[in-house]
Amino acid sequence: MIKKYTLFLLLTIFASCSKQNEPAKSMGKDEAGEIVVVSTNDFHAALDRAEGLAQVITDLRNRYGQKMVYLDAGDQFQGSLEGNISKGKAVVGFFNLMQLDAAAIGNHEFDYGPDISNRITVEKGEDGMGALKARVSEATYPFLSANLISDPVISCQPGEKCNGLGHKTIFEPRTILERAGKKVGVIGATTATSRYRTSPAYLAGATFEDLLPVIEAESKFMRETAKCDWVLLTVHAGLRYEKDGKTLMPTELLSMLQKMQPPFVDAVIAGDAHNSAIEVVHGIPVLQSGYGGKHVGVLHLKHSAGKTEHRFDPLISVPDVGVSFKVTEFLQLYRNKALQRKREALTVATAPLPLEQNKESACGNLVAMAVLDAAKQKGGANFALINAGAMRTGLPEGTLTYSH
Repeated sequence: MIKKYTLFLLLTIFASCSKQNEPAKSMGKDEAGEIVVVSTNDFHAALDRAEGLAQVITDLRNRYGQKMVYLDAGDQFQGSLEGNISKGKAVVGFFNLMQLDAAAIGNHEFDYGPDISNRITVEKGEDGMGALKARVSEATYPFLSANLISDPVISCQPGEKCNGLGHKTIFEPRTILERAGKKVGVIGATTATSRYRTSPAYLAGATFEDLLPVIEAESKFMRETAKCDWVLLTVHAGLRYEKDGKTLMPTELLSMLQKMQPPFVDAVIAGDAHNSAIEVVHGIPVLQSGYGGKHVGVLHLKHSAGKTEHRFDPLISVPDVGVSFKVTEFLQLYRNKALQRKREALTVATAPLPLEQNKESACGNLVAMAVLDAAKQKGGANFALINAGAMRTGLPEGTLTYSH
């Protein structure tokens, strides 16, 4: 009797495990002929959430298969020691594992400067985008920006990267995918405000065009020349920005969508603003999924009777802890290096230094003094200013380490 019960139990466990490994069956609302756009934005190297995000993306891929297009709206870099120590290498490797289809270039993608370890300053003869270009070469997905062009503006020659206006771009302006038997064109773009928010040394030889004329030209190219069935825009620009609980508008992206002339893009994946947005502007669905790998957006698109239909799913919350052995194995080296750095003692604070972003503070003065001291060691500076937005947390009393 015991042997029969044991055999029954083992067979039950085996059947249960087999079902767990099967791709999830489509729900009743899934429709034939649609594509499903899955989105993230402003990940900011949140690799502590990597397994949880991997779990969500894997579940969606099992469900939607060849209908799924996974896009990211930029700012993959800057936000953790794992990401910064590797100058984004750990982040790109993670998104390679996620089989990301395309990413917009965000303003923080430029933060690492030259392709030199442990240094972000740009010295004579170095390429200020060196680190970014190295990461782009390592990525299995394209980094896109149709409005990041050469400065001075150069007309394209055959074989060069070129946007719809005929201007030479620094990176690829677009990519074309095949999904569910359809041709899906993806345009990438970067907020033109990056020209004021990024060190000039990182942008030497490049400039940003305004979004509207570039995206209109790109959309026309995708429709008329490339003959795409779908045209999507992934753009590192926020639909709505919030400050002190109040919505500020119009934004660069909102204004562009309101003024855009046909042929329109079919959908927009937005970023930069760290809030969420699920809206329709000028008939165009826009999806913005927060920040830090906390949520994933899902948008269904379908052609029906000559019209484009869309349906948003509620944002999917990413679990704090997930299981993905391949992600854990890949990140172990970077996590070990970051852990060693986090344990390094830097100094001792004799009192707490709380975060104050609306007035002068001890924390802000300390950071400004540190910047001034570093500048003096490099050859000279008379004063230093610190943007309050560059400080994201205060400092506790006691021994300070990289983990504080």
